[in-house]
Amino acid sequence: MKTATPPSIRWKSSFPRQPRHSSRSKKVVTAGIAISPAIPGKWFWLTDRKLQFTPRNDWPVDGAFSVQMDKKRFLAKDVLLEDYSFDFRSAAFIAKLLESRFYQDPRNPNLKKVVSTVQFSHPVDTQAFETRVSLEAAVDAQYLGLKPDSSHFTVAYDKFKLQASIHSAALEMPRDDTKMTVRVGKGIRAARGGNTTKEELSATVTVPGRTSLKFSGAFMTVVDNARYEPEQILMLTSSSPVAVVDLLPGGVESVLELQPVADSSSPGADPASAQRTGFGALPIGVAAKSNWVPEHVDVRDDRLVLYGTVGRDAGTFSYRVRATNPGVFQAPPAFAEGMYDRKVSGVGTAGRLEITKP
Repeated sequence: MKTATPPSIRWKSSFPRQPRHSSRSKKVVTAGIAISPAIPGKWFWLTDRKLQFTPRNDWPVDGAFSVQMDKKRFLAKDVLLEDYSFDFRSAAFIAKLLESRFYQDPRNPNLKKVVSTVQFSHPVDTQAFETRVSLEAAVDAQYLGLKPDSSHFTVAYDKFKLQASIHSAALEMPRDDTKMTVRVGKGIRAARGGNTTKEELSATVTVPGRTSLKFSGAFMTVVDNARYEPEQILMLTSSSPVAVVDLLPGGVESVLELQPVADSSSPGADPASAQRTGFGALPIGVAAKSNWVPEHVDVRDDRLVLYGTVGRDAGTFSYRVRATNPGVFQAPPAFAEGMYDRKVSGVGTAGRLEITKP
C-alpha cells in the first residue's frame, strides 16, 4: 500500500562560515540538536546552510514543539547565533466543503439526490464527522413533494479518509424548486486527535421541481447542413441539463483516454488527494479540441451518451475513434433531450464516413 511521506521541517541559517557538520552534508546529525517533545526521526544537513528534520511517523496534529541547539556541540567554535532555539507548530486539522450539488443518476433518471464533498487535511474521525452532518429541507418541502426521510443520508470515504461524500436519500421531484441545506457542525477532528474545527460548514442546493424547466434566451444563428449549405437554426438557453446521444457509425470504436491527474509527487502529498476534475474526470474526449465539458460520459459499444448543461453559445466536444473495418458507413445524427422534460429535444444531421484502411 502506498502511503504519504511525512512532511519535514527545515531550518535555514545565514552562517558567516560553514557549520561543524557541513562536511557531512546530507548525513544524519546525531548530536547537538534536539526537538521537544521528543519524536522519532532524523536530522540531516541538506546544504551547509539548510538543516532538515524528518519524523519517522506523521506529525501529531496541531502540536507545539521547540528545537534546542547546543552552543558547543552543534556548531563550529567561531559560529555564533542570536538564538539557539525556536518554536513551531505542526499543521492543524482543517475541513473544507468543496462542492454541493443536485445529482441525477445518468443510468437511472429516477434516482435523484443531493451530494456534498468535504475535504480534510488529515484522516478524519468518522464518528465525530457523521454525528455533525445534517440535511435540512425547506419548511414547505413536504408540501412540495419531498418526503420526511429526505433528511436521511449516507457517507462514503476515500481510501485515506481525506475526503467524504455525503449522499442524501433518494429524493422525489417536488412540484416547484425547493432548497435543501447541507450542514457540517463545528467540532470535527482528525482520527489521531488534535484540534477541532471552530466553524460550521454549510451549503444550500436547489432541488429542481417539475416546473423548473425555463428558457432564459433564444437567438438565431447560421450553420452548415450535411450538404454544406447555410441554414438558420434557433438556439435556446435551458435551465435543465440535457442528455446528448452520439451514435457511432459502423467501422469505428471510441478510444478511451488516459487523462492526467493532479501532481501528488511533492513531499507530504497524499496520492488520495489527487482528485480528477473537469476534463480529467472523463474517460474519453480531447480537451484541446473541446470547449464544452459534460458532467458525465457513458461510453457504450455503439454510442456515447453525454450528460451536462448547455448554455447560450454552441459548444464542441471532441473525442477520438479508431477505425476497425474498411468501407463506407452512414454516421447517424446525434440527438439530445432534456433530462427533466423529454419533450425538449433536438436532432443533428447525418453524415457519411469512408474508411480506406483501418
